[in-house]
Amino acid sequence: MSGSSPSSIKSLTKDGEVSKELLRKSALPSAAAKFIEAGDILAIEYVGRVVGQDQPFAQGSKTKFVHKDGTMIKGWDVAVGSMKIGERARFLIGSNYGYGDKGIPGVIPPNSNLEFEIAVLGWLGNQMKPETLFKSDLELDPFLATTPEQIQAEY
Repeated sequence: MSGSSPSSIKSLTKDGEVSKELLRKSALPSAAAKFIEAGDILAIEYVGRVVGQDQPFAQGSKTKFVHKDGTMIKGWDVAVGSMKIGERARFLIGSNYGYGDKGIPGVIPPNSNLEFEIAVLGWLGNQMKPETLFKSDLELDPFLATTPEQIQAEY
């Protein structure tokens, strides 16, 4: 991660294949800035690039997705699971935690390492806890955002 001191980069996996650089701490009170859990429905902003390429292969603003629902790459789940609501971070994800030796033809070459900048804008509830589904900490319409399935279908 260019422009970063080694002390600001934290490895999230034992093999060092997913690392995190915190760009902005959550400004929310600690009770609201909880860590992300499986099933959490989040509003996020993100940009994804193949390491060494300037052009993003994916990006979204006020995008809604469900954490750890099986639709995202393993590195994304590790990365987002390390975040708190309101945080912004940059992640390097090794190809084994990304699209591996197959890549995505015409978009991501095989064995590519990825870089994502992700901001967790808000928590929209947890699909495994129905009582939370009508609460949010952000003024946005979660039904206008793109789902992870729609993002993947574009490719």
